[in-house]
Amino acid sequence: MPLFIVIAKHGPDSCPAGDPDMGKMLLSHLHGDNASKLGINIQATVGAESQHTLHLIMDAPDSQKVDEFMAMFTQMGSVEVIPGITWDAIVARGRC
Repeated sequence: MPLFIVIAKHGPDSCPAGDPDMGKMLLSHLHGDNASKLGINIQATVGAESQHTLHLIMDAPDSQKVDEFMAMFTQMGSVEVIPGITWDAIVARGRC
């Protein structure tokens, strides 16, 4: 299954963590069954300290499913979906 890196950014004024209800809802969305319903497996979610940026690594059938899953995050800022590749695969093919 294809690998994707997702970068969701928002400004300090639209930080969902500042709203307890919104923060809980988004956390529930990321850690609930929502991803698996779309065939997505979230491998990791990490925030960049004080950068208002969330990074996710996920396996998904295609980028459209990732876009669909991440749609609610576009209400607060931008979402970038980048095709990913494992380091093992990069080394095996001999180039980035």
